[in-house]
Amino acid sequence: MDRAAGPSPHPRQISSQHAHPLARVGGSVPAPYPGFIEPCLAAARNQAPAGNEWIHEIEYGGARTQAHLINGQSRLYDKDGSDCTIACAPIARALQLLVAREAILDGEIAAERGDSLLYFVFDLLYLDGFDLRSVPLVKRKRLLAHLLSAIPTRHIRLVEHLEAEGPDVLERACEMRITGVVSKKRESAYRGGTQETWINVKCAKQDRRLVVDPNAFAERRIVAPSKEQLATYWARVAHRALKYLARRPLELVRDVPGPLPVLPESVHLLRPKGFLGDTVLPVWIEDLAGLLGLVDIGAIELHPWNCTVDDPEYPDTLLFDVEAMDWRAVTQAALLLRDLLAADGLKSWPNLTGINGVQVMVRFHSRVTYDIAQRYSAAIAKQVIARIPAGNGGLFVHTEGNFRTRASIGPYSPRARPGFPIAAPVSWRRIERGVRADAFAISHPFHAS
Repeated sequence: MDRAAGPSPHPRQISSQHAHPLARVGGSVPAPYPGFIEPCLAAARNQAPAGNEWIHEIEYGGARTQAHLINGQSRLYDKDGSDCTIACAPIARALQLLVAREAILDGEIAAERGDSLLYFVFDLLYLDGFDLRSVPLVKRKRLLAHLLSAIPTRHIRLVEHLEAEGPDVLERACEMRITGVVSKKRESAYRGGTQETWINVKCAKQDRRLVVDPNAFAERRIVAPSKEQLATYWARVAHRALKYLARRPLELVRDVPGPLPVLPESVHLLRPKGFLGDTVLPVWIEDLAGLLGLVDIGAIELHPWNCTVDDPEYPDTLLFDVEAMDWRAVTQAALLLRDLLAADGLKSWPNLTGINGVQVMVRFHSRVTYDIAQRYSAAIAKQVIARIPAGNGGLFVHTEGNFRTRASIGPYSPRARPGFPIAAPVSWRRIERGVRADAFAISHPFHAS
């Protein structure tokens, strides 16, 4: 493999780069496409660093992957420089949507919801004729956020960072059963090899729900109720759950990841127009028989799209995913979202995710395009972030669920976690009282009104 393959800019192009906006970014250097770059590796430590010179990122436990875009063609390399493009084809296709001629990104590829691949991107090393490795980290991340903001794909996610005390971030991450935390000096350059400017601290007990090897899928540990438990649960809540799940495209977490088996008559396969997702297509159901049919094929978690199968080109639901290291910040942000939406005449309801967050959801009563839904939700999310005080417990308000074909955990869906918590729609009064994300389980699915 020629890792440095790819065209170099014409000399005239380099000589005129002083007028490029990137030329005004301190530390950027005009340079030809460099090929594969030796990854920067974090030094392993037992304690997360403290102090405001550090920022902190969640570790997803995936496979380190460097993404290259060269004249619209994408390539993916593992940490040793071996090509893994074919094994991660959905991500390679998604990268071709980048509004760039040449780019090099650094991140992790992980598997979520069965075999669905996600690329969690945390750094930008090269862009359109400029080497960015000497640009301070926080500026590289701002450039990266801008580059990724225009990609309407569910396969690529920006890794947000937290500005808080490292030990506090680590403690909360471990409580949430996250793999660990990577702390980075905010003004650091990107250098190959193990660097003391990046510190990795892992949690002692990990629940690694995001694990993949780009060249051969690692087995994902699924915690599954018995089919009898699931059937009893769905029979108990179907009359409420079907309001949120019936006739919607559903992506599944199954106890045996992989291609779908032969479907029972009560479960229907959906082939969306222009769907560029994984080989596992979404399904849909209409009634309790459909829910029980999903149990028969091993489905545990149900992740609906924000549309119906009757009108898939237009969303009927607006979705905000709220997460934070500090649960008080989740509650505060969710209530602020409620008030901002109400000011625009939109009635919302909260849905506990069953794990570590709250969804704030709205039903549309007229046709709205995906573009309008995403732009509106992003603007509202920015208002929330701006109004929550600094030191807000690492608050995230995600709006990616408003893109076309993006799936989110469905109300009343069980979670493949110990104790089998459920995603539960609740009243705003319960949110005001501080109800936790995992307050309900298949053994006690109280109607949360």
